[in-house]
Order: sequence, then C-alpha cells, then structure tokens
Amino acid sequence: MIATRADIEAVAPLIRREVTYRFRRAPEWIDRDDLVQEAMVAVCTAAWRWEPAKGAFSTFAGHRAIGGVLDYLRDERPGTRKHPQKYPLSLDHEYTAPGGGRVSVANLFPVYDPQPADDVLRKRLFAEVDKLPEDTARVFRLCVEAEMTQVEVADLEGVSRSHICRRIADARRRMLPMARLIVGRE
Repeated sequence: MIATRADIEAVAPLIRREVTYRFRRAPEWIDRDDLVQEAMVAVCTAAWRWEPAKGAFSTFAGHRAIGGVLDYLRDERPGTRKHPQKYPLSLDHEYTAPGGGRVSVANLFPVYDPQPADDVLRKRLFAEVDKLPEDTARVFRLCVEAEMTQVEVADLEGVSRSHICRRIADARRRMLPMARLIVGRE
C-alpha cells in the first residue's frame, strides 16, 4: 500500500522535530533546513514501500528520514565529490557555465569599483585573502568581491551550498586574527 499525501503531511512536523533534535550538534556548515529537506525527500521516495501490517506510517517515516539524512551527510563529507570541476587556468580562460553560456572569471568581477582608492583597510584585508588556501580564497572572492550568492557560487563551483558555507566559515575563521591585527585590536 502506498502512503497518501495526507499521511506524509501528518508526519512532516514530527520529522522536522526529530531531525532538528538528532542533528542539533552537527557542524555549523550544515544547513538544518537542508537536513529536514533531505529527510522529507527520503520519506516521500520511500512512501510507496510502506506496509500498514508492519506498523504505523510515522514509525516507518522516522526511520527513513534519519536514514536519508545520514546518506546526505555521508555524501557531503569533504573530499567525496566524484567529478570535480576543472578550474580556469587564468582569469581570461573561458568555460561553459551551468546555464550553457560561455563565462570567464574576469567577467564576474566589476570593472568599476565605487569604493574610494584610499580605502587602506579594505586593501589590506583583501591582500590577506591571497594567503588563504586556493579553493577557500576563490569562494571568498566570488561571494564578497563579485557579490555572488552562495547558490550561484555553488553552481559555478559544482558543489553543494553547504560546501560553500563551510569554505566561507573557514575563510572567516582564518581571517579573524589577521583582521584584528590590521585593525589594531587584540
């Protein structure tokens, strides 16, 4: 027997609460809404296998939801990408964007910077970005300098949004001591 839409809607608040409780100590780069979404996707795809004779749908859905979240977390671990995207060799190197058009990294950065040229603090902070690991610096520059959203950067990089969040958090963590030294605070 297949679970109905009403069955799935009835367990949705329970699934949200269960996932939020069980994964409350997950790393900060993991978006809790992504976990709930993965849980609901797992419940919806497994709803056709439910057999009323073996138990309540809420019990079945709870097990499938937790399994779906664990699968998601296993796939999102750092270094598990199966097909990494090749990065441009230079700023002028063109490649095919996810939308099908031709894009170069140089086209993503604005030509005119409205900030005043004497903004020494900003220049010093962005000079420190060059000291970050290559992947982290690239993501940080796309988000901050090119003003791209995390979703746009994730599409461009060929990784998940949570992976981009993790890289940005890493950049912030690494740059905080540098920023304190530049500003003169301890």
